[in-house]
Amino acid sequence: MKLWADHGNRTYVPLQRAYLAELLIEDENSDAMVQIEEALAVAQETGEHWTDALLHRIRGEILLKQNPADPAIAEARLPRRHRRRATAKRPAASSCAPRFRLPGSISPRAA
Repeated sequence: MKLWADHGNRTYVPLQRAYLAELLIEDENSDAMVQIEEALAVAQETGEHWTDALLHRIRGEILLKQNPADPAIAEARLPRRHRRRATAKRPAASSCAPRFRLPGSISPRAA
């Protein structure tokens, strides 16, 4: 990975660092969090944001491992847009019936 980056290649660096961080999570004294923070920085520089969800998930796992009794710490580190999704309640589905009809089709209630 270092050789790849030394040649100026930045493509896939966030993904590579994510995989490395996942391997390092089990070691308490590892630099897994450093790998994630660097990966997020590279993604911000290059615009390679397709790995952001993976990176934030791994960062949350690291934070939960460090503080298992307080998941609020991990949630607080989520970006605001993800925090709203994680805490939002989903509306209950009121019906499985289709909300539209094709022209000429028979309504399920009329059948």
